[in-house]
Amino acid sequence: MKKKIFIILFFILFIIALAIFFIFYVKKIWNNNQLKQNEDPKFNISKIQYYSNVGAVSNQTTYQNPEWNLNVYQYTDIAIYVERIEDYNTDNYIKKLYLNNINISKSEKGVQKLYYLNPVNFGDSDITNLTDENKITDGLEYNIINYENKENDIKYSIPIFFEDCSNPITLRYLNSDIITNYTISTTEPIEFNGSLLKNANINLEDIEANISMDLNLITESGYTHTINLEFEIPLKNKNSTIYDGEINVIKEKLNNNF
Repeated sequence: MKKKIFIILFFILFIIALAIFFIFYVKKIWNNNQLKQNEDPKFNISKIQYYSNVGAVSNQTTYQNPEWNLNVYQYTDIAIYVERIEDYNTDNYIKKLYLNNINISKSEKGVQKLYYLNPVNFGDSDITNLTDENKITDGLEYNIINYENKENDIKYSIPIFFEDCSNPITLRYLNSDIITNYTISTTEPIEFNGSLLKNANINLEDIEANISMDLNLITESGYTHTINLEFEIPLKNKNSTIYDGEINVIKEKLNNNF
């Protein structure tokens, strides 16, 4: 009986030891792969383009009202351009692209959200095309389209990314309800841009925001290349602020290899 118990205990300990060895072995392989990826980047963020502006939704139910009644929002469209460092090979052929670990710092005013943006609508102030389906919460995965499919009728209503990196990753940051029920006389000239914030005495510091996220590319060879991206929502540039209308910012030569 004692011998049988000893054999059973030995067998259990052997299984535990084997499991521990397997866990450490897999972890070592994963760490080596991560090290290889960090030492041997295959991609680069070549450019990031921002467009910031302000819009409003009218609460009017009749055009006979002597004033506008508006809910004012601020939005920033972001285009992220990815390029290969080397020519095509299995180590840089993209099989999967996704965003995760998304975080938006909370501003003093407004309700902040992040959406997948149809690139056709980049810079368009209309927010009615922003649906819950395109709202980004935990992350966003893109459909990878091979370049041979380019002649097809591609619809950007869902997140797609051409494998040859010919289209940017486009997102929209929206800060809605910065001002609600903002009234302006209909006899006054009105422009739907950043001047709305100036006229309503909104302090730009109250709507400042930062976004961070991880961009992940999985290649044909099975490696995952990850880069952490941080965006400061641009409300000013060298020459002006969003009070003056709109803000365009292009950042190039970023040296963000991953």
